Amino acid sequence: MNKNLKFMVEGAITLALTAVLNSIVIFKMPRGGSVSLAGYVPILLFGLRWGLKPGILIGLMYGILDSLIDPYVIHPIQYLLDYPIAYMALGLSGLGCNEETLSGKINIKMILACVFAVLMRGVAAILSGYVFFKDTLPKDIPALLGSFLYNITYIVPNGIIAIVVILILIKPVSKVSKK
Repeated sequence: MNKNLKFMVEGAITLALTAVLNSIVIFKMPRGGSVSLAGYVPILLFGLRWGLKPGILIGLMYGILDSLIDPYVIHPIQYLLDYPIAYMALGLSGLGCNEETLSGKINIKMILACVFAVLMRGVAAILSGYVFFKDTLPKDIPALLGSFLYNITYIVPNGIIAIVVILILIKPVSKVSKK
């Protein structure tokens, strides 16, 4: 199969699978954010398979798609932080794309790239919460700390689920050659 066609097909499947998995909510936070059934996995895997730029591109595309599926927008910068930037961050998993990953071998670079991507996803959510939602946080704690504590309650579980699932799936997924 033509590499460009394979890229487009895998990208489309990634977008669809991310939308489906993110719609299976395990726990929903009262003011936005949720723990889903491995919703971060498709974008993280896509980045690991295709690299940094394609991972970020698919993240951007899903962020826009998600903003159309379940929008909550109060400001253009909040929109960017909560949708495109948040999901582009997951594409940073592409930093872990290498021959070992593509061959299905688990390596520390792959795991660290996924952890970094999830952390950057968290940074976007924390910044958005700090700047745009600080009025909804308890007044007795600093706004940045409040945003951090609120957002880690769903970012960390999503990240743990994603990394465990990726460790299980990386070998079977690698059998489908990128070339």
